[in-house]
Amino acid sequence: MSSVTETERAWLAGFWDGEGSIALFHNQEKNGSDKIKPVLTAYNTDYGLINKALDIFSRADCNPYIVLRKQSSKNSRHRDCVEIKFSSVTSILPALQLMLPYLSGVKRAKGEILLRYLLRRQEKYAKGDQSYDERDWSDLEEIRSSETTRAAPEVNSTLWKKI
Repeated sequence: MSSVTETERAWLAGFWDGEGSIALFHNQEKNGSDKIKPVLTAYNTDYGLINKALDIFSRADCNPYIVLRKQSSKNSRHRDCVEIKFSSVTSILPALQLMLPYLSGVKRAKGEILLRYLLRRQEKYAKGDQSYDERDWSDLEEIRSSETTRAAPEVNSTLWKKI
């Protein structure tokens, strides 16, 4: 991370604030077991922005999964989209730590919950424990709760005009 400047970290966090998501998902595996899946994703059609984000991640030794999503040929206004995705504890942790100090609002709140979850999972993995406990399920619920979702400003606000 030493080759990444604070300005680049702040830029990356701003990009993620606007284009990305920070989440925990609940999946049920084919064998019936329940899993909690952490995910960081961002989508964009601007290859310049995608390449800048990937360059910063690369210099910080973060290795996302990259997917080119072809858009529907039914609408000529649609363009191809690139997804940047981190979906494992070991890949998400350094990427999140890179951006977290500069994230804002909902993404910051979700990032803090996700960081707490990831650090606890990492500690469990080191002991050979893959089980989920009450705190893991609590983090899943907290990250999905109304406390970390967007609320519109008051309609009578001088900055928010009802249309």
